[in-house]
Amino acid sequence: MPYDVLIAERLAVDVKATQIERAEIRLSEAENVFRQKHLPHHAIALVSFQDKRLRRIDLYLGEPLRKVTVEQFRDAISQLEPLEFQSVTPQQPASDDKAGPYLCLGTYVSPAVRD
Repeated sequence: MPYDVLIAERLAVDVKATQIERAEIRLSEAENVFRQKHLPHHAIALVSFQDKRLRRIDLYLGEPLRKVTVEQFRDAISQLEPLEFQSVTPQQPASDDKAGPYLCLGTYVSPAVRD
């Protein structure tokens, strides 16, 4: 499947790992197709490591991607209907030529500022 974790049959989470600070991530072709078709049901968890130790996990939702708190993440899941889709896995593994676009990772917006 073009995601790593499906939460409550409502939110597909693509987990990306990194050892360096990033302002963007790159999706595979299949991940990008899935994201475009099921945008409200797609999230990214960016897992950051430092010296082989877990540093933090940042959660991103929306278009454009924006960093959210765990509470906002839970709230988003509770508002979604169950996800219905067909497999979008490409016939061949994605190469660099068939990789999807880079997505900018947004910054956290506090509820006070957002509302």
